[in-house]
Amino acid sequence: MATNIPPHNLGELCDGIDYYVQHRETCTVDELMQFVKGPDFPTGAQICGFNGIAAMYKHGRGQLTVRGKAAIEKQENGRARIVVTEIPYAVNKTEMIRHMAELVKEKVISGISDIRDESKADVRIVIDVKRDAMAEIVLNNLYKHTELQTTFGAIMLAIDGGRPKILTLKDFFRCYVDHRFEVITRRTRFELSKAEARKHILDGLMLALDNLDEVVRMIRAARNRDEAKTALQGRFGFSDLQVNAILDMRLYQLTGLEREKLAAELAALLARIAELQAILADPEKVYALIREDLADIRAKYCSKPEAARRTEIVADENEVSMKDLIPDAPCVITLSNRGYVKRVPLTEYREANRGAKGVKGGQVKEEDFIRLVFVAQTHDSLLFFTNTGRLFLKDAYQIPEAPRTSFGRPLVNLLKLQEGEQVLNLLPIRSFEGDVDIFFATRLGTVKKTLLGDFKNVNRNGIRALNIDEGDSLVDVRLVKPADDVIMLTRDGRAMRFAAADVRRMGRQATGVRGIRLREGDEVVSLDAVDDGKTLFIATANGFGKRCEFKDFTRHSRGGQGMIGIKGADRNGAVVAAHAVSDDESIICMTSDQMMVRSRVADFQVQSRLARGVRLVRLNEGATLVSVSVCESAEEPAAEPPASPEAQ
Repeated sequence: MATNIPPHNLGELCDGIDYYVQHRETCTVDELMQFVKGPDFPTGAQICGFNGIAAMYKHGRGQLTVRGKAAIEKQENGRARIVVTEIPYAVNKTEMIRHMAELVKEKVISGISDIRDESKADVRIVIDVKRDAMAEIVLNNLYKHTELQTTFGAIMLAIDGGRPKILTLKDFFRCYVDHRFEVITRRTRFELSKAEARKHILDGLMLALDNLDEVVRMIRAARNRDEAKTALQGRFGFSDLQVNAILDMRLYQLTGLEREKLAAELAALLARIAELQAILADPEKVYALIREDLADIRAKYCSKPEAARRTEIVADENEVSMKDLIPDAPCVITLSNRGYVKRVPLTEYREANRGAKGVKGGQVKEEDFIRLVFVAQTHDSLLFFTNTGRLFLKDAYQIPEAPRTSFGRPLVNLLKLQEGEQVLNLLPIRSFEGDVDIFFATRLGTVKKTLLGDFKNVNRNGIRALNIDEGDSLVDVRLVKPADDVIMLTRDGRAMRFAAADVRRMGRQATGVRGIRLREGDEVVSLDAVDDGKTLFIATANGFGKRCEFKDFTRHSRGGQGMIGIKGADRNGAVVAAHAVSDDESIICMTSDQMMVRSRVADFQVQSRLARGVRLVRLNEGATLVSVSVCESAEEPAAEPPASPEAQ
């Protein structure tokens, strides 16, 4: 049995080892595979399927199907050709082309008229397909019968503890980290030994300088070096190293300036010795140095374009995931105040005209109510933000689908929430790529901006998204781009617009900065990104609301008190939500007695910033509007004719 470990991407390994160091006691291979996607061959190509990679990392053995990268091109004469730009690892290009030609000659593969090697700096093999042949079938036959597709039998065999063992991905990381731990420990001990030896010399020199006149007198009185050495050791107790250093001193080193240099060197040396001793006394400091070394390696070798992953990992036709079996359809995610969550197809909510009572949006247990409503796609990722500042990630299809009138499922069965922790907000994410940030707003007006990509790898135990001050809580989260403005709405109807760029990008665990200065008793209820192609939709607790232009809200510097966003608090009640909307979208209003109304945005006229608004939904006695969500408008006619202006 021989070792056959495929090459990997250095950057991915650095990220995976860094995660292992932080979670070495609890992490699983699945979590490490979020960082180490799979082998990365220098010739590029594709790895087909995930099962072989998972088997290799989890059990130490795996069969990897490696396929050359090929594309079918249509020519002007109507004929097709296959262009191969990458070939599998360890495949000889010349031999592969020769084998292809032999199979065509032997009629094992049909439909090929010519094969040409047009490679220069990069691989380019052109295969002309006959006019009456299907290029897709020809390509599949090439994969099946030639080295354009090969199998890499991975065996993760290595010497561990003096014995050959088949190791998992976590085992390899453990061996590497243990080795680095020993290297750093030995390096630190060696450096400490040198520092202590130098300190010993400096102690002797400083003592000699403190008694300079007597030392000079004893040296001058001595007949030779040995006699001076004996006299100094007898008087001051110098060691051999110290007395030799004193006798080797030059006269210029007796100046005051040189004395200051020695004192400064001794002070720096004492600080370094304390630092080295602290490292040896605390294993966590050694692990921190391991992480620093990994960061240095990544910065030095993995920042260039040529260090990017070359081998693409694609799904095998024979491997079908749960995600592949579920249509990517729009759905409504609802979360109740007591933590019941469910997913309902959007088609179950018909559109109605504004002011209608709507249909039953969900049944909840006694003394509970629907607190959050979001529209998403079933293939979206859902980011759950909790009151403690932690974040969980689930795919939308992992939320159990339920009838519109059902209770839903307790969220604690889906997320590993701690005692007293509850989800305050959730955000549907289509993609984690691009220069996009998550913008946080808290009840007391604090804001924070963090790169969306920082949250694409979330383990099942959740991660820290932000630190929240005592007495504060998260109220809203939005996606923003660098050039965006954001607008915050308060319960009393104040609006604060400022540039997202006014808030610097921060790490996941940062607390943030002040976004708005609140008046006494007021608090933030909503946040959104400004889009001048849209309008701002404001909704209040008594079922009223309005649309107004973003241009009506002047941009201010972050941290001000803002301006009036909606008037008529006596009739309207407190502001409960504000969203950027377009004419081709709809809004979903949820009331405290679980009534849900879906209305077209276009049914609401744009009003001024100081307007009191119109009725959004007719509330039952004692009910209030608690949540508003935005979704795409359905292509079905309205259930009733639009209300007249007098009815507003």
